[in-house]
Formats: sequence, C-alpha cells, structure tokens
Amino acid sequence: MKNRIILILMLAVASAASVCAQQPGSLADRQHAKAEKEKAKAEKAKAKARKQEGARQKKQADKAPQGFLPYKTQGRVYVFGVSQTLGENQVYVTDIMPIDSLSLQPKTKFLPYRSAISMQLQQYTEGVLGQTHQTTSVFFDTNEKKLQKRLARVKRNVLSKAESTLTIINRDQFRFVHPLDMMKAE
Repeated sequence: MKNRIILILMLAVASAASVCAQQPGSLADRQHAKAEKEKAKAEKAKAKARKQEGARQKKQADKAPQGFLPYKTQGRVYVFGVSQTLGENQVYVTDIMPIDSLSLQPKTKFLPYRSAISMQLQQYTEGVLGQTHQTTSVFFDTNEKKLQKRLARVKRNVLSKAESTLTIINRDQFRFVHPLDMMKAE
C-alpha cells in the first residue's frame, strides 16, 4: 500500500510537472498578449489626449478675440490716468485722451491692454518727471462725457485733502499710445 501511495504521488507530481512545463510557455504568451493590449490601450489614450488637446486649443482660439485682443479693432476708447507715490501728497492726473482702434472687451466691458496703458504713464512719471515708485491707474469709457464726470470726481477727491497737490499732465506733455503701435515701434 505504501508503494501504491508513493506511485500515485509520483504520478501526480509528474503530471503537475508536465502541466507546469506547458504553462510557462502559455503564461509567457498570455503575458505578451497582455503587454500588447496595454500598449494598444496606451496608444489609444495618447490619441484621445491629443484629440482633446486639439479641441481645447481650437476652443481657446475661438474665445481669444473676446478676451485678449491681439489685433486692432474698430472703435474708440477715452482714457485718463492718475499717478502717485503711495504715502506722498503729489498726484499727477492726465487729460482725457482718445485711443483709436481699440474697443472694450465684449463680455466684461474691460479695457484690453490696460496694464500696458497704465505702464506708459508710470514710465513717463518716473522717467521724465523723475518721480519714484509711482502707482498708476487708468480710467476708461467709450463715452467721453461720462469720463469727464469721473475725472471731475477724481480731481475733487484729490483737492479735498488739504495736504495733496494736484498736477495736470497736458496732451502736449504726454499722450497715451495704442500698445500695439508701441510694439511695432520697438
């Protein structure tokens, strides 16, 4: 009986060994097939990502004219600027000036390039007038009369403070330029 059990065990081990001997080849095949599937899946995901990126870029390109205007538009915007060093009493205010070929953003009604326009005044007050650490802001509107009222309020507010000094910068001294014209000049 002992010999029989040993014989049965030996046969079981031999058959298991033959199954294991066959399986590594099939296991390798399955692993190879699985790797191929994963590679195809990764390729498909990359293609989908490229397609989504292209759609996103096209969508942004469609929206670009509404937000940032990289070109001149039909229209006229009136602006004036205020510049002062915070903590000091000297305030510089420009006249109202039109900027042609510029329109407000359709959705937000904000002035495109307003930081570049404000920077023009800051460079003038720091470079030509010799002031340092100027903080500038630009007020704008498509209606000149509304902007004149706002300019009067700003002047009144500055003059209401006894220690403040208001200096008007005339069109002869300084003029705002369309930022795209400045880029072409450089």
